[in-house]
Amino acid sequence: MTALSRFVKQHERIAFDSNVLIGFVEQVDYTAQAIQFFDAADRYERDLWTSVMTVPEVLIEPRTHKSENIVARYEQLLRADSLWFADIKLDTSRYAVELATIWKLATRDALHLASILEAGVTGFITADRDFAKVDDLAVFVLTTKQHRQKHR
Repeated sequence: MTALSRFVKQHERIAFDSNVLIGFVEQVDYTAQAIQFFDAADRYERDLWTSVMTVPEVLIEPRTHKSENIVARYEQLLRADSLWFADIKLDTSRYAVELATIWKLATRDALHLASILEAGVTGFITADRDFAKVDDLAVFVLTTKQHRQKHR
């Protein structure tokens, strides 16, 4: 069993960053890990969470570039029965300010994190190393080509 599969197995309520969905749909250097994550979530029958921020983050670029096949694939995945969306309300935004200040996160990352924490998520999958410093929940960072080159 891989470390990623163990991570998924350990968390009943698990969330993913939009970059993981991008890795699943589009060919990027961590696509194999993104596929492995979704396979493990399916195997262990996990309900998956993401924030509502994921919708514009994955759809704006392909719509701008008129990539209708990619848009259709995202739309199909965003409608999956096992996918739950964490909302962002005014209190969530205030919580995001605290998280951004504590962990030095970008605004969108702090909003994403605040919303999933409020949803009771205990595990988070991302390709963004900025989340590795957050200790409010367990974080699994997918290995990117850029990260592999830095640590050789």
